[in-house]
Amino acid sequence: DNQFTVSQIFGSEIVRLNELYFLQNLLEKRLILKAGRLDAGNDFLCSPLYGHYVNNAFDGNPVSIFYNIPFTAYPDATWGAFIEAKPWKRLSTKFAVYNANNAIQRNKHHGMDFTFSSTQGVVWITEGCALVNQEKRDRGMPGNYKVGFFYLTGDTEKFSGGTQSGDPGFYLLFDQMIYRPQGASSGRGLTPFISLLFQPKNRNLMPFFANGGLVYQGPFASRPRDSAACGIIYGHYSNDRIAVQKKLGLEPQKAETVLELNYWFQINNWFYIMPDVQYIIRPKGLATANAWVIGMQIGLDQW
Repeated sequence: DNQFTVSQIFGSEIVRLNELYFLQNLLEKRLILKAGRLDAGNDFLCSPLYGHYVNNAFDGNPVSIFYNIPFTAYPDATWGAFIEAKPWKRLSTKFAVYNANNAIQRNKHHGMDFTFSSTQGVVWITEGCALVNQEKRDRGMPGNYKVGFFYLTGDTEKFSGGTQSGDPGFYLLFDQMIYRPQGASSGRGLTPFISLLFQPKNRNLMPFFANGGLVYQGPFASRPRDSAACGIIYGHYSNDRIAVQKKLGLEPQKAETVLELNYWFQINNWFYIMPDVQYIIRPKGLATANAWVIGMQIGLDQW
């Protein structure tokens, strides 16, 4: 009964329509437009580094935003419009608006509830990213420095009672390669990253969330497609919610922490094995015994 799901590989027990949209690239892909049924998690709060982990709080998006607002990711899409612009080769900016509809997760619709019912307004989101050393002639080590802001326009319930209009939040996502043994022509190297999310504590289950880790792509020269990863996840429950729990005589939920360590063995072009170990501290933020999780992820890819 811990907060952070220990495996991200799960869609649902039914056939479901996910994304369905119109896409237009302009100005040699310096301007991208999308509209239709979209997953916000494909375009915001994302990084290829997150795919090196098994716990859902890493892979595919920093998970606290899903606890706090109607943010969409596979296998649930909602109506939305998205624009990405690259005004300068080292700067990317994104803007989007999504219908905030909790009903889209119901299995009975199979992802085809195209109405605007059960809506909590819309989610506005914007993100800016500084792209470091990612041009072909760059010799330095690559990095990404992202700052994002989002805002839910609908009413949300406060822990102390009543509702409040609007729910803002912002996030910081940083990653920077710090070691590359074979120079710019190689993809091997060590990259640390960190993700930080912040929202108001009076109406959000987890107003502060952080994760971070180290990903070493190609730890051995003879196995450049392998990777080793370690990381830590920390989520702090709302202090306002804790105060309410204490008044009701309930054990307060404080914070949950997860440590993860894994190694990705790329056996050949279409098969990999990924043994994984996790250690959960204070499951669900309660004074429950800490727990070990030992597992293995296996992947087949023929496309």
